[in-house]
Amino acid sequence: MRWITISLLASALFLGACGGTGPSSSSTSGSPGADAALTAELAQSGVECSPQLPPAAVKACSGLAAGAACTATCGGQSVAGTCYADDGTLLCAPAAAAEPVPPAVKACEDQGANASCTLGSRSGSLSGICTDLRNGVLACVVTPPVSASPFASACTGKAPGAACTVDPFTGECTATSRGALACLPAPPKPPAPVEACSGLKAGASCEVTALGHAFTGTCETVGTTLACVPTPPAPPPSATACDQKALNATCSFTADNATLSGICRGTWDSSTLACLPLPPSVAAAIAACSSAAASASCTLTRNGTAVTGVCTQLPDSGPLICLPPPPAPPAEAVNACANSTLGDSCTLTWDGKTVDGACQAAPDGILVCAPGCSP
Repeated sequence: MRWITISLLASALFLGACGGTGPSSSSTSGSPGADAALTAELAQSGVECSPQLPPAAVKACSGLAAGAACTATCGGQSVAGTCYADDGTLLCAPAAAAEPVPPAVKACEDQGANASCTLGSRSGSLSGICTDLRNGVLACVVTPPVSASPFASACTGKAPGAACTVDPFTGECTATSRGALACLPAPPKPPAPVEACSGLKAGASCEVTALGHAFTGTCETVGTTLACVPTPPAPPPSATACDQKALNATCSFTADNATLSGICRGTWDSSTLACLPLPPSVAAAIAACSSAAASASCTLTRNGTAVTGVCTQLPDSGPLICLPPPPAPPAEAVNACANSTLGDSCTLTWDGKTVDGACQAAPDGILVCAPGCSP
């Protein structure tokens, strides 16, 4: 049997942690200022920073094939190894080495599950049973010595349900999963909502008083238990304003003697629509795309000036809204990913500095080299 060596595990942790999580780190000639400047300009083009750059183990196998020799460098340390495929991704990792078989496993070699085994110790030999730990690996598990339990002794000669005492509690003799009697504490009193529905059926009215508070409700099945559930409050005006309306439909409601207009949007449980008030400028931007399709041209009037934009779909099935088209990303960031695929590592020169990043997709689908997100 071969076991993963400590050196392989340490190398894997070293390679996986280097550059694989958190923000990107610039090369020796780079600087945080260059990363921040490029990130700010890319954000204007609709390209977000890369939340995760390729780890050193992945970067070392870029452009190589499985089985090729590789060297990963991180923090001034280098690890030589071989590229191997892990869930379709090539990783640079050192070769595994054999380690001695643990004594507990060696004691069960050529044995079957539940066979008797012996382990040596400083105090002598210990008897045990070969137990399947996982994946068919048998190990000798020492059998604990049998000792009298005070919980079992307290029920000797008694019947189930009989009263018993084990310091510091008084309980009753209860049958365990093995059929033996043990003195266990009496079960706790059920919670007030459960006790309020004792002897009642689902749908019955109930009343709960606990901790100085009282409420009325209905007996409902919660899991496998019948409990008193408070009557839900009436929905707010923002919710009733969207009764019988579809997602993103226009709506209005009155609150604090003021009428608010908005659109119907899903609430936190995604089953109820509520009227989400919108500022006049946002409402006008949505109205400009009310009869248009995504990516269609649209026109808004702002401060007496007509502004041309593009109908853009908001996230989470939001409405179409007229937004000005984003500026094009910098040519340097586009060229750095010209021959790459989504998620590949990339490098570009920005403001005279070298910046490392990962290829991300701009709104128009073009791949752009985006620096890692700042912490």
